[in-house]
Amino acid sequence: MPIVADQYEFVIGVDTHAATHSLSVVTAATGAVVDQSMFPTNPSGLERAVTWISRRVGEHATLVVIEGVGSYGAGLAERVLGSGLAVVEPAAMPAAHRRRIGKTDSLDAVRIARSVLAVDISRLRCRAPRVPAPLFGSWSWPENKWPASGPEQSMRSPSRSGSPTSVSMRAKL
Repeated sequence: MPIVADQYEFVIGVDTHAATHSLSVVTAATGAVVDQSMFPTNPSGLERAVTWISRRVGEHATLVVIEGVGSYGAGLAERVLGSGLAVVEPAAMPAAHRRRIGKTDSLDAVRIARSVLAVDISRLRCRAPRVPAPLFGSWSWPENKWPASGPEQSMRSPSRSGSPTSVSMRAKL
């Protein structure tokens, strides 16, 4: 089976945080760093990040590896998918390897990109485009799993002990 380094020319690693995303472009064949940048997570910053990616890779086969595609990286993942590029989650990396590398956002972005270079294409954790859901009511609860206060209260979920705990939900409009 082919590996990422055989199928793509560039791999972009993205280290995501609440306020900024760090991006690193590496060559898939060697893992050499081509370019790095950081963008804010506001809508214009995310659009600038997608434009930056497009300018760096052009029409070359490119894979974008985003840490936290279900949380901080969700907005960027949606925009990158919309631009036609493939988005995957990084491969797991043992803690011992992470400690040897050091800790900065740009180093993490390089580590994230390199984490998939030797991974079999069929084993990548792909991020599929999400079907738009309504802002409220997109969560479904199993029958009879609502806490005693019911769904009218702020979103609550039962904890493992059976007592309800709050789940914070904020909508950005």
